[in-house]
Amino acid sequence: MGQQATTMTPADKPEKSHSVTAEAPGLGQDLADAVCTNQTPINVNQPCTDETVPEESPMGYKLSEEDVLKLLKDEIAQTNKQWCGALEGQNLEDLQNLYTEDAKVYNCPGCPPEAGRQDLEKLLQWFSQYEVTNVKLSAKEVQPGSANKTGSTIWDREKYFLQHDSIVKFNGNKVVVWKREDNRLKIYIDSWNQVNNVN
Repeated sequence: MGQQATTMTPADKPEKSHSVTAEAPGLGQDLADAVCTNQTPINVNQPCTDETVPEESPMGYKLSEEDVLKLLKDEIAQTNKQWCGALEGQNLEDLQNLYTEDAKVYNCPGCPPEAGRQDLEKLLQWFSQYEVTNVKLSAKEVQPGSANKTGSTIWDREKYFLQHDSIVKFNGNKVVVWKREDNRLKIYIDSWNQVNNVN
């Protein structure tokens, strides 16, 4: 007597789920929380749907630590590009929108030693006074921070060059702490720890 075939009803079938996790040993959810971006369809904070993740995902719906850091670096690089453009274009609103509501700015040229985003107009005035027309900025190191009552943070170390046309007038270093606000990374702490007068 042949074995009777068993038909699985829709109710018996396991629910299909594409849960994305960050495989980041030692970093965990702090780093995963920081990688919810508009630039990528993969959101490590929320379950993925068939519309956002292809059926055959080359990453198997998981992100390694290197993948997560690359996404963060790409997003920071894009925001830094907008930061430079806002300074070069003397656009105060665009510049302020790159900072969180509770941002702290330290030792920023033209500003008080401890300032907020409402003081950034003084930075634009300083740029105008010293005829800075071009801004070059590069992130030298990006590292995950920690989760606290204000949310998960990321920090990076940056090198900047302030130029008049192609002539470098000032250069120095910054340390920036990033925090996600309005679904994007914004500058939470902006510390200018060195400004060198080159010319």
